[in-house]
Amino acid sequence: MSTKILTFIDIGGHQRYTTKIVTNLCAMQPDYTLIVISAVQGITKVTEEHFKLAVLFQVPIIIVITHVDKLKESDLDLFTAHVQTSNAFLVFLFS
Repeated sequence: MSTKILTFIDIGGHQRYTTKIVTNLCAMQPDYTLIVISAVQGITKVTEEHFKLAVLFQVPIIIVITHVDKLKESDLDLFTAHVQTSNAFLVFLFS
């Protein structure tokens, strides 16, 4: 039986909430950061910003990729290439 309690804090994903994200990362001291990436949209500037903040605050990152079922195989290959070239930290997902 685990004694660890997980708390999820949903923080707005828009750039105008960056100050709030930094405040929450400092105040809550999370054990992990969960970053959700839509396979349809790909990695956005906001996603990159959130990733950099998590790295800056040394919070381990869990990445969830959604909407993979909405892509054709050729588009999935493009998405994979985009992820691999956007951030070296994400390459392990597709190696």
